[in-house]
Amino acid sequence: MADETSVQELQVLIQRIVEAQTDNLDQLATIAGLNLSEDFAEADLRGADLRGGNLRGADLRGTDLKGAALWGADLR
Repeated sequence: MADETSVQELQVLIQRIVEAQTDNLDQLATIAGLNLSEDFAEADLRGADLRGGNLRGADLRGTDLKGAALWGADLR
């Protein structure tokens, strides 16, 4: 069972993401403290807006990208 402090920290993080003025995955990942090159392998990113995102070096092995917008994304 999560302790109250952890739940409060998670609520604050969720609120920061909801209030972000972006739907860009790269920017949202940064807000959440995630690293695209480590934390997105096998993720469900169906329909995600990745346009113009800096995905350079991202570990996308096994990631579901069906319907994802990738125009201008750096996938090197």
